[in-house]
Amino acid sequence: LRRDFASVGIDVERAGALAADMLALVATQSERRRIEDDLIKAKLLFALKEAVYKAVYPLDRVFLEFGDIEVDLAAGTAMTRPGRTLTLRSCMSSHIVALALVVASPASAADAAEATADAAGDTADATADDSGAADAADTTATDPIFVFGRGEKRIGCSTT
Repeated sequence: LRRDFASVGIDVERAGALAADMLALVATQSERRRIEDDLIKAKLLFALKEAVYKAVYPLDRVFLEFGDIEVDLAAGTAMTRPGRTLTLRSCMSSHIVALALVVASPASAADAAEATADAAGDTADATADDSGAADAADTTATDPIFVFGRGEKRIGCSTT
């Protein structure tokens, strides 16, 4: 994960409308135009901006207000006042689950990949098994990026 992402922020909120008196606090003017003041979409904006803050603060140590984050729901991106761009993913059922991803820079991705390869080489003999079972870390493009809920109410969200 570290080779692909420098940071990940997650927020979970009950699905539903954002309180009308919160709209001006949460959404910028351009966001309000794009969502046409839809309070359901405003709640999604709220969750995404919370996830953005959680992803960015450990990296930048900058306190961000809601207005310091511009979300483009259609593009699945956010831009912070300091100029950081994030990739966004979300899903909604009984709750909104929002992810904000800071993509790792190529240099840090290469360093992380090298460290991972070194660690894998050091532990390969200790973890080898002849069962032929797939490694739990193996994923495909169709695997969900996250799963939320239990039993029949379980939902998965993917990047597609």
